[in-house]
Amino acid sequence: MGISNSLYTGWTGLATHQKSLDNTGNNIANINTTGFRRREFMFGELFSQIISGSMPAGTTRSTTNPVGVGPGVTTASIAPTFQQGPMEPTGNNLDVAINGNGFFLVSDPQGLALTRNGSFYLDHTLDPNRRLLCSGDGLRVQGWQGVDGVITPSTTISDILLPAIGDLLPGRVTTNLNLSGVLPSNNTGVEFSGNPTREMDLKGNLAAGSDNRIRTSVNVPVTTLLDGVPVASDQYQEIPVEIVFTGPVAGSSERETWSWQMNTVDWPNPGDPAQTIYPPPGVSSTSYPAQFVRFYNQSDTLLNHGAGQAAEPVVINPGSSKVSVDMTLPSGERLQSSFDMYSGLAFDVSRLTSLAGSPPGAGQLEAWYVDGNPVGSMTRSVITYEEVTRFVPVADANGNSVMTPERRVEARYSALWFSKTASTNTDSTWEWHTANGPAGGSLTFNTIGDLVASSGSGGRIAFDFQNLQSINYAADVVVAAQDGYVDGFLQDITIDQYGRIFGHYSNNVAEPLAQLALGTVPNLTGLAGVGGTLFYTSSSSGEIMIGAAGDKDGAIYPGLFAIGAGLLTSGYLEGSNSDLSVEFGNLITTERAYQASSRIVSTSNELLQTLIAMKR
Repeated sequence: MGISNSLYTGWTGLATHQKSLDNTGNNIANINTTGFRRREFMFGELFSQIISGSMPAGTTRSTTNPVGVGPGVTTASIAPTFQQGPMEPTGNNLDVAINGNGFFLVSDPQGLALTRNGSFYLDHTLDPNRRLLCSGDGLRVQGWQGVDGVITPSTTISDILLPAIGDLLPGRVTTNLNLSGVLPSNNTGVEFSGNPTREMDLKGNLAAGSDNRIRTSVNVPVTTLLDGVPVASDQYQEIPVEIVFTGPVAGSSERETWSWQMNTVDWPNPGDPAQTIYPPPGVSSTSYPAQFVRFYNQSDTLLNHGAGQAAEPVVINPGSSKVSVDMTLPSGERLQSSFDMYSGLAFDVSRLTSLAGSPPGAGQLEAWYVDGNPVGSMTRSVITYEEVTRFVPVADANGNSVMTPERRVEARYSALWFSKTASTNTDSTWEWHTANGPAGGSLTFNTIGDLVASSGSGGRIAFDFQNLQSINYAADVVVAAQDGYVDGFLQDITIDQYGRIFGHYSNNVAEPLAQLALGTVPNLTGLAGVGGTLFYTSSSSGEIMIGAAGDKDGAIYPGLFAIGAGLLTSGYLEGSNSDLSVEFGNLITTERAYQASSRIVSTSNELLQTLIAMKR
C-alpha cells in the first residue's frame, strides 16, 4: 500500500467533513425557518482494501485472520429528522401548525409535495370571485372542497377555493326543527286556562290591485254580554280572523295611506268566502281587557306610545278595529300611523311596505307572530326561516326607480300548539299542530315521561320531538335547534383542529367551506428534500398516503389511510427543529476532525518528500 493511499484517505476526511460542516451550517442558518427539518449527517467508511485473506488452520499453524485497511471516509447519508418543532404564535387565522405526525399537501408542476410549513394565504388572481388557498411559496394547498356545507374526505384531493370576504351566503329555509323540554303530565292538563292574544306582528308588501289580506287566528276571552250583563268564564278560545287592507285610500306625491279592518271569520276550505262567526248569534259584542296599543316604525322607534291606552275594558264590535297607515313613496318607508279607535291588541306593522306603481298581485302579507293560548293547550313561539319574495327599488337603465322582486329568506315567528287529549295511569297523550302550513299529529308518553309514539306530519318541516318529556312539572318547551338562517355576508375565515375551514357570516352561521388534507409516506427518511421546506417522494420513501388531521387510526374517515395524523393549531406556525446546542457541538467535532484529516495529508506529504529525497 503506497503513501498515496494515506494522502487519499486524508483527502476523503477533508472532503467529507467539509460536507458535514456545510450541513451543520445549513441547519444553523435555518434556525428560524418555518417548518424546517434539520438534516442529520451520517459518516460511512469507504470499501475496505484487503491486503491478505484468511487461511484455515493447518497441522503446524492456527487460523490466519484476513487483513485489510480502509481507504477513507464518505457520506453515508444526509437524512431529514422529523422531531416536533416549537409552536410559535402568529395571530393569523390562516397560519396552521401540525401537533403530531403528518404533512400538509401542496401541488406544483412536478406533482404533490409535502411540507410542515402551514403559512397560508388567499390568492385572488385565479378567480375574481373566489380565493385560492396557497402556501407561503405560492403552491396550491390540497384538500377537500365543501358542497352546501358538507365535506366528504376521500383519497381524491384538489385545490381549495374559498369565497371572498363580503361574499353572500344565500339564506336556507328551515327543513328540520328540534324541540326539547317538558309537557306537563298532571291530570289537569286539559284544564289549562289559556292566555289571550295581546300581540300581533304583520309584515309584507302592500300593492294596489292585489288581494291584500291576511288570515290567522287569535285567542280571545270567552266573555259575552247576555241581556246586557257581561258573563266571563275565565277561559280563552281560538278564533280565526281575517285582516283586510284597503287602499291606497288617500295619497300624495310623497305619502300613501291605507286602511285596514279585522273581522272574525270562518274559512272551512281554502278559497271559501269569509263568514263572520264570532261572536255567536244573538251576542252583539265582546269585552276585551284594557290594553294599550303599541305602534312602531321601521327603525323600531316607538310612536304614539300612549294612544289607545284605556283605563276601563273597551267594547269592540267585530270588524270595527281600524287604523290608517301613512307611507312614503316610492320606497315604502312609513312616516307615521294613527289609530282611529282603540284595540285590545298590540299591533306591530313596522315591517309593512307600500309598493307604489307595482303590478297587480305583487302584494304578499303574513302574520309572522301571534301570541296567546287557547283553552286546554299551550303555545310556544318558534322561529323558522322561510323563502319570500320582496319588492325592492332598483334603478333601471334610465335611472328610474323600479320595484323589482327579490328572493330572500327571512325569519318567521309562528305558533306551535300543544293540546292535551288524555292522561291515564299508563300514558300522557298530546296533540300538536302549527300555523306554519298543514302540520300536526299526536305524541304519547309513558308513565316515566319518555316519548313512546308519535304520529303526524310537519309538512315541509321535519319536527323532532325525541327530546320532549311529559312529567309532573311546569311546561317548558323550547326550540333546541333548527337548520335555517337568513342571508349573510362572509366576515372571517378560520381553521379548526381537524383542518376544517369555516366561513363566518354576518347571520351568525359558521359554514364549513373546505378541509385540509394531510399526508405521509411509509419511509420518512427516504423523502427527497428540494429546498423551501418541501419534500418529494422517492423510490425509497414510498407513495403518499392521504389522511385527515385527528384521524389517527382511520376511524373517523374509513376511506382514508390511518396515518396517525396529529391535530392542527390555528394561529400558530411550527418552527425549525434545529437545536443550536447540538449544532454547535457538531461544529466543534467537525472542526477537530477536519484538523486531524489535514494532519494526515501533511504527514503523508512529509513521508513522500523523504522518499523522494532518498533518490538524490
